[in-house]
Amino acid sequence: MCGISGIIAAKENEIKKQLGSMNAILSHRGPDASGEFFCEGNNYTLGLAHRRLSIIDISKSADQPMRYKNFAIVYNGEVYNFKEFKQTLIDQ
Repeated sequence: MCGISGIIAAKENEIKKQLGSMNAILSHRGPDASGEFFCEGNNYTLGLAHRRLSIIDISKSADQPMRYKNFAIVYNGEVYNFKEFKQTLIDQ
């Protein structure tokens, strides 16, 4: 069972320490890895954090937050039918 947390605040607020504390509290939910992501907008700062419990994919490539171009995600769960789902996407 993984743990996720997030915070959004006015840009002038410092959230890195607060998000780090939130993520540390969830250490019992995911002892295998942890990560944080921060993004600043014009008038806000966003932070996402994840604690990982590795079940299916134990490689580092499954560590979170996951990033792709301008996107970031934290995900709590497993996709157990990933092989069928992957094939469906390939077939389209």
